[in-house]
Amino acid sequence: MAQVQALGSCRKFSGWSTQRHCRVLPSSVITPFPPPSHRLRISKSLSRQSSYSQQHRRSCFSVSTCRLSGESKDPNNKKELSSGDAIKLKWSQTSPRKTQQCRSSSVGVEAFQEQARGLQGDGTITLSREEEGESLPGSEPAQKDANQSAPGGHDFQWAENWYPIAVERDVRKELPLAVTILGKPLVLWWDRNKREKGQPGGWRAFLDMCPHRLAPLSEGRIDEAGRLQCSYHGWSFDGDARCQSIPQAEKEGPQAAAHSSPRACAQPFPTLLQNGLVWVWLDPATADTALKRPPPHVPEMDDPSFSKDLVARDFPYGYDFLVENLMDPSHLPFAHHGIMSNRSRAGPLRITLRGENPRGFVAEQHPQGKADFSAPVLFTQDINIPPKEKDAAKGGSGKKIRLCFWLTPVSPGRSRLFYAFPQNFVTWLFALIPRWLLHIRQHSILDSDLMILHLAEKRLQREGGGTDNWSRAYFMPTAADRYIVAFRRWLTKHGGGQPDFGPQPEPAPTAAQPGRMELMDRYESHTKHCSSCSKAVRRLEALQKGLAFGSVSIVALVSALASGGVVKAQAYGPYALLGALVMAVSAFGLKGVIQKFYVEDYIHALVK
Repeated sequence: MAQVQALGSCRKFSGWSTQRHCRVLPSSVITPFPPPSHRLRISKSLSRQSSYSQQHRRSCFSVSTCRLSGESKDPNNKKELSSGDAIKLKWSQTSPRKTQQCRSSSVGVEAFQEQARGLQGDGTITLSREEEGESLPGSEPAQKDANQSAPGGHDFQWAENWYPIAVERDVRKELPLAVTILGKPLVLWWDRNKREKGQPGGWRAFLDMCPHRLAPLSEGRIDEAGRLQCSYHGWSFDGDARCQSIPQAEKEGPQAAAHSSPRACAQPFPTLLQNGLVWVWLDPATADTALKRPPPHVPEMDDPSFSKDLVARDFPYGYDFLVENLMDPSHLPFAHHGIMSNRSRAGPLRITLRGENPRGFVAEQHPQGKADFSAPVLFTQDINIPPKEKDAAKGGSGKKIRLCFWLTPVSPGRSRLFYAFPQNFVTWLFALIPRWLLHIRQHSILDSDLMILHLAEKRLQREGGGTDNWSRAYFMPTAADRYIVAFRRWLTKHGGGQPDFGPQPEPAPTAAQPGRMELMDRYESHTKHCSSCSKAVRRLEALQKGLAFGSVSIVALVSALASGGVVKAQAYGPYALLGALVMAVSAFGLKGVIQKFYVEDYIHALVK
């Protein structure tokens, strides 16, 4: 754990930055001064004083000599800070009853002690170089490095990306759909008027907020003119987000033009359709960039020689844990024992990183094949099956499955997964299996580690918030975790440690935690949004009721006829009762199948 008490001050340190995290302890840090091209970090202190006490924990900062560290190992490359320099201070603190409280300010070192007063307990300090032109008390503006990353220590803008919002085949075009991405509530709807103008029609995404009085537009409807209508007061919006109707406005006079006001418009977001997914760009201000930078494309999803099926599922844990889990091949024999693997298959894995950059990384798992993370939304893993000797002699290229995971950050502690596994063999068998049957089978896999991930995320949060907290909390000594290390490095270095959800309301201190069955709810997280599963569960429930009613009716009818002395009833009665029994057993069996659309637990200790 890095430790720092205070920053002394120094000659100007323009051209570099530091963003690391430390506890507030009464000891100073000694580090070498790096050249401008090096990223800085605060190093571990030389020792922890045994006299450390609660009183020290509450002590304020005092200005003393301190040096910053870089990755240069040259012992002669040292300079001390002095009082004319500028620093950025950011303090964050996590407690059991509060999420994260942050203060961020730009101060000179002389003002550092004043800014630091009142910071108590354990927390996080973030330091970074000042941007050019900022005027700071007791300091000179620092020169801006052309290679400097964005404020906050990372150069990745979460909103300036395409995110999958829905599986197109599962969205009902007559209903608005509420979705949340990066903490932003959106409404997705189908604009049929575009099609009527000779174009193919299109999906529209607006901020899920009527400009009138902030009612959710997702609770509205598509009106007779094909516009999105708010169900609170009837305001209607066309596909370009312009207000076309305000029923309460006078037909003449000043109110007649109210719908033409810019304030009457909804907030639109760019959308497109690719690989069977509807995508949304979350920063309307950079829509021009969106057109120049399409989302990552998976060719196999558009290749008719590959069978594929897109599925969506929501999870009660955050984006980072979702990505970690899907990148982790070593958990399969244990977390999914008895479903898709077996504990006896566990063993060392050969994983090699081939390249890391601000847009993700490329790696390889031997002998399966290439893995590719296209930040922040797509992770693919190739599974190549070599051809048999006789097929190879004929020029056969072997079989291929591509595991595709599209990853969407919903809100803190919530994430959404879209997945498909296109393959180029036994495609005929895939076509014979009902889609809903595939989904309930896959739910068993996804649910078997759901509680593990939900609880592990809570434990990491309790370890203390910090963008690189994982490096202190996790112990990953084997090659099996190389994907996870590469992802966490990307997230820390380029993504700011966590998705940028914007301002989020603090949860109520007494808010009840969801129970196990609520967390594992399949209906809310998938079934009701899936066209195949929602239709299947309705039909199966109707069939179950019909079988139960038929069974009871046959028994009642045979009993009535037999008691009336009807000879045929006595002769055929046993067969009728047997049929009633079969119907009753079938109805009972369907109950178990139907339950799989709603919720099903998985207890590892009971799976042999």
